[in-house]
Amino acid sequence: MDYMTQTRLAIIIFMAVALFFTGTVSAQSDTVNWVSVIKEKCDPCVEGQKTLFDISINNIGAGEFAVRSVSLIDTDGVIFATSSLDTIVPSNNTKSFTIDSIVPPASRGKTLYYKTCFVLSSGDRAAESCEPSVRMMILQDGVEVGIVIIYILLSVILIVMTAFFLLFLRRLDRGKR
Repeated sequence: MDYMTQTRLAIIIFMAVALFFTGTVSAQSDTVNWVSVIKEKCDPCVEGQKTLFDISINNIGAGEFAVRSVSLIDTDGVIFATSSLDTIVPSNNTKSFTIDSIVPPASRGKTLYYKTCFVLSSGDRAAESCEPSVRMMILQDGVEVGIVIIYILLSVILIVMTAFFLLFLRRLDRGKR
């Protein structure tokens, strides 16, 4: 398989994963039950680029709780995005917010593995509550993205040049008649 075919295949796989990877995770602390949904707003996601994370937390428990903060933490324990909040989430309700961050380096290969942790309070108790499972984000190399952009630009240039060449041939043909 040549390099361009591999690149196209990688892009198709990446887009399919991006379309279908809006993760939902449930967690339970001593006092609250919650579900979170996170969607990164980068396509493609490249290490070092600025991106936004749309985060929703759904209270699936009986009482309300407050979200004091949210953090995205890689598998090495490094916090790469955090935001202080003071949002009340009533029972059977969802609150959404957006935080920004710089995309950190991949954890393994081209994949960033991370988890989301919230500081939640209910009554007079506050505690950190983290997702039990790890999320993943597929990262692209900046060089690969640049190659794809150059390929697209060259394709557009080739199409335009072909159109002009066909117009030129048509005018030549008219001049012979």
